[in-house]
Amino acid sequence: MMAAAFFIGLMLALLQSIVCAFVPPSFLHNNGQEKPCFHGDSIYDPWERFADESCTGWCSCNGRTGNVGCVSLCPPRGPPTCSLGELPEETEEPSVDPTGRCKCKRKSCSPRLNLPPPLPPVKIPEEHVLPECKNRTPREWFINDSCTGRCKCQYGGITCVSLCSPMVVKCPSDMEEESYDYPMDDRGKCSCKRKRCVPKVGAW
Repeated sequence: MMAAAFFIGLMLALLQSIVCAFVPPSFLHNNGQEKPCFHGDSIYDPWERFADESCTGWCSCNGRTGNVGCVSLCPPRGPPTCSLGELPEETEEPSVDPTGRCKCKRKSCSPRLNLPPPLPPVKIPEEHVLPECKNRTPREWFINDSCTGRCKCQYGGITCVSLCSPMVVKCPSDMEEESYDYPMDDRGKCSCKRKRCVPKVGAW
């Protein structure tokens, strides 16, 4: 019996030495278990994802190393483009935190409150409207009756610029200036004196 017990103990010792030679030490020490992570005042399970205590980071626990890695919980976002009837306002939106503890502050467009009503269009009394401006749209250009200016009606008055701006023509030595009437409207009522170069009489 003693010989048999000695033989069994010898075989167990031999088997243990074989296992230690071929199995990695990390497996023997950890027994295949992953490491938890310590962050702040809390302990997190391996590979657990969580928001940190300050609600600024979205973190994960590395079960192999026991270290914690974090990215921004609320990545920055550009300001919104609001219309005239809206104002940018800071609001809270849900974050990726599944517990609902952390929110993200964002800018969004909200309708303006107590907006004054739009001002009515300024209407000039009929007796103050100049005859040239009747039945014309604001800032519509037109040629006045005297064919001297191109005008538009605004603020109860008329603004005009010269219809026939001066022009300078330089002719070569074998040509001469000639004046002619250039039409300025579709009706053929108004025209401007223009100059052009024509061959001199007898130059050929």
